[in-house]
Amino acid sequence: MVAPVLETSHVFCCPNRVRGVLNWSSGPRGLLAFGTSCSVVLYDPLKRVVVTNLNGHTARVNCIQWICKQDGSPSTELVSGGSDNQVIHWEIEDNQAMKDLFMRCMLFTRGGHQILHYVH
Repeated sequence: MVAPVLETSHVFCCPNRVRGVLNWSSGPRGLLAFGTSCSVVLYDPLKRVVVTNLNGHTARVNCIQWICKQDGSPSTELVSGGSDNQVIHWEIEDNQAMKDLFMRCMLFTRGGHQILHYVH
């Protein structure tokens, strides 16, 4: 019997093909957040497991950013934006996510004309 040569270290599931839809959190946990069709997935690379799916968008997730804390402590908040014109502020506590804030974006043309308004 021949010993296996390769070992699987990380497995990702259906991340978007959009640049900026992946972000690594600071701190010892180092969770990886990436966008899928309508969700944000939190992945723990140390445990090699999906921690949770953050469901809240109704269209493709286009960007994700962990919010860095001033004191350098681990990130517990992230923001995601999607093709559904939603920006969602997520707060993560004990591997549970709270959809803390929901808002719609304002969108303007290059000439400064508003074509979408903000709704909170």
